[in-house]
Amino acid sequence: MKPLPIYYILLLVAMANHAIATNPVSSINATFLTRHDSILTGQPNQHTIFRFFCRYTEELQKLSSKTQKQKIQSDDIIIHAGDLTSLSFINDSTALQIETRNKRHYIRLNNQGILFFEMSTPQSYELLAGKDKKELENGFIKEITDFNEPPVSQSDLSDLNITDSLSVYTENGQIFHIPEIAFKRYYRKNGHGYQLLVDPAFPEESVYNLFLSEQTPGQYTLQLKLRKYGFKKENFEVSLKKWIQFCEYTGCECYAGIEKIENGKIHAAIFAVNTTLQYNHVMYVAMPQELLARQEGNITGEVHVYIPTDNIKELIGEYKEKNKVYKINIKK
Repeated sequence: MKPLPIYYILLLVAMANHAIATNPVSSINATFLTRHDSILTGQPNQHTIFRFFCRYTEELQKLSSKTQKQKIQSDDIIIHAGDLTSLSFINDSTALQIETRNKRHYIRLNNQGILFFEMSTPQSYELLAGKDKKELENGFIKEITDFNEPPVSQSDLSDLNITDSLSVYTENGQIFHIPEIAFKRYYRKNGHGYQLLVDPAFPEESVYNLFLSEQTPGQYTLQLKLRKYGFKKENFEVSLKKWIQFCEYTGCECYAGIEKIENGKIHAAIFAVNTTLQYNHVMYVAMPQELLARQEGNITGEVHVYIPTDNIKELIGEYKEKNKVYKINIKK
């Protein structure tokens, strides 16, 4: 049997000694925090989990041992390796791993490949955000209006898996529970390559493009009613491109479903789905068909935000039955 590395022995001894300390460390290493905060900025889901870990462990360390245990149990947090005192081993070069599996988020810390702390949390966005449903709804408008839109990047369309039908090229992505709610984009090809389609002669195809790509031509404004807990409503406006970029930046994948085209208006449902953090935004819109020709104008609708994924599954079940309990009846 090979002897243990001296670093590992010292670490175990230090952890054992530290476990009997009366008060755990009061803060996380600042360099570690800043470094991973920067690294994870472009990974919104993991960044949210990391910020939760920092905030939650900081809050726990301010509580008595008895209250700590009660809170951990109440929040369904599991500490798999180490304990709160182990956080004192965080240093400038501590490695962080975040993984989501089996409906839980896992946070692991190790020094030189040696694991010294691991905890997991359920996939509850309210827990991760530290806010209940009402607080999330009340903060949403400020959250999206304060969002700084990044420059629109032009994607390379040459490698898309698209099919040709009557001079319109289709990019078929994933569906969301049922085929009628899906990610689809439509193109025309000219001397400059593929271009996203916006054409009143193709209203359904154009609506998919408008809500599923910030690169689609046109300037549209969403005039929305935010539906809130207790049957409350709050009006706000945001550009369509900003809505799309906000959803993408916060880790959501978007899908669209056409309800109907009636009396010169296109009615659709838009789903922004965060699979990792288990929440969804659902927007119902009505758009005058003439706006497709003008490539500008106002689109009215209402939006429900931060809906838990399990609730969405129930809603989709109603779609499958095509009953009239819900306003939207996705077009077959």
